[in-house]
Amino acid sequence: MTASDSLPFLLPTSLAGARTLLASIAGATITVAALVFSMTALTVQLASSQYSPRVLDGFLRDRAQQLVIGIVVGTFTFSLVSLATMGAGVRDSEGVFAAWAATVASALALATVVAIVYFVDHITRRLRVENIVRRISAETTKSMATAHAQRDPEPLEPWDTPAMADPLEIEAGSSGWLQRFDADVILDSVPAGSVVALERPVGSFVVRGDVLAKVWTPNDTRVDDARVGDARVGDARVDPTELPGIEIGDSRTTTQDPGFGLRQLTDIALRALSPGINDPATAADAVRHLAEPLLVAFTGSPPRRFYVAANGSRLVVPAQLSSVDYLAGPFGEIRQAAAGQPLVLRALAETLSAMRAQLQRRDHTAGVDAIDDELAALRRLLAGANSPSRHLREAGEVIAASGFAR
Repeated sequence: MTASDSLPFLLPTSLAGARTLLASIAGATITVAALVFSMTALTVQLASSQYSPRVLDGFLRDRAQQLVIGIVVGTFTFSLVSLATMGAGVRDSEGVFAAWAATVASALALATVVAIVYFVDHITRRLRVENIVRRISAETTKSMATAHAQRDPEPLEPWDTPAMADPLEIEAGSSGWLQRFDADVILDSVPAGSVVALERPVGSFVVRGDVLAKVWTPNDTRVDDARVGDARVGDARVDPTELPGIEIGDSRTTTQDPGFGLRQLTDIALRALSPGINDPATAADAVRHLAEPLLVAFTGSPPRRFYVAANGSRLVVPAQLSSVDYLAGPFGEIRQAAAGQPLVLRALAETLSAMRAQLQRRDHTAGVDAIDDELAALRRLLAGANSPSRHLREAGEVIAASGFAR
């Protein structure tokens, strides 16, 4: 009895037929893999040149793209290994191994075909500018909401640094961007009652040897117990090792750095306004997607600066950019670059006016004042325009209708 008789779902084939099938699938799959890698490289190149090099991180982290590459490589690997295992000296009188190998390889080949069709559709949709700016805006909004969701513990009692040992300076062990910190890990790595003060905010660039943090420990803490990472309190020479819980990487991320997301949207708008691309509609789209994360920054709590552990240890982090800084940076840069682009100026006016209306309904005076400053600068720019157009007139009407009277 053959394998196909006992297991009817297996493909009825011989060793020679299975070898031919596996060789064909392996050869076709490696060709498809080259196509996938070429399309990925082309996508990265187009995104870098058309939008900004800083948007590439989202493409490289695309789960769908990783899944397709995994299916293609897995199909090739299985076919190649099965073909190598099914050598000329293998005896398989009932054809069990040949049937199983041919069936699984055929199923993987069909999955590869479906994955390639999906990949082509997915990568085409992902390259559309509206999807790119929407993704960046959503990631930035999530990061901004996390940063502005927690309040500092109250009341926070002051600590007496003179009653503690001289601070231990923790140096950066490598150069790069300060991507994130984990308060729980940091506080667990120091003795009870210690105070840790981070010297650099998340999103800043550090050079090897820069002071990342200072650690104060109680004077009654024994030297052998006061260990911070690979450095010891009292050592004459501090090993330049990062404090546990602090991550330094080659690029910025939006995980704890919402300013990076705003930077990406600003870069897309500025690149679209460059003479080489000249795409004001894309710039206007990027401007409109700035509103959601900025509103979260204005209406949320101030970013948390203090963390207290159960054992009395404290962590102090540097102040992040304020909501006014988040607003003034992107809108100021885009406004200057869009001086001759009426469509973008109109988008600026509409976005600022819509944000002003929301903040006014929530009685957020500081936010309204910050937006009024931007509207005043935009109005001065509109007043100095040499060639009035429909978009400029409508931008002026939008500002006037917003209630801005400065």
